[in-house]
Amino acid sequence: MSYAELVSKVKSEGKTGAYLTKKIEDLMEMVQRFNLKIGETYIMGDSPLVLLTALQSSFEADPSSSSYVVKKVPKINDSGLYEDNPKGRNIRVYTQLDTRLMFEDFYSKLKLFNNKK
Repeated sequence: MSYAELVSKVKSEGKTGAYLTKKIEDLMEMVQRFNLKIGETYIMGDSPLVLLTALQSSFEADPSSSSYVVKKVPKINDSGLYEDNPKGRNIRVYTQLDTRLMFEDFYSKLKLFNNKK
């Protein structure tokens, strides 16, 4: 999530929004003391995991709004590198995540929770 999104869509949404924004702003302030640049995008927890599990369509067992390919799980060699493993089990490798759904669901849930109080 970008800092602009955090300020415009999260910060004003009650105690939870203010808390999340403050945590990121505290981090920004801390790294500025060391003259580090961390950019303007921040990871907000395990959002992709929520997208792929909780935000599924009731008509599809698979996450219907994100794309994946099925591949064999690779081996990790002694150098720590991946190698092909033709006998490996199948795994999903996601090639596209529906980030619009992921972020808008988060913003909307913040707003709905804040309006209940």
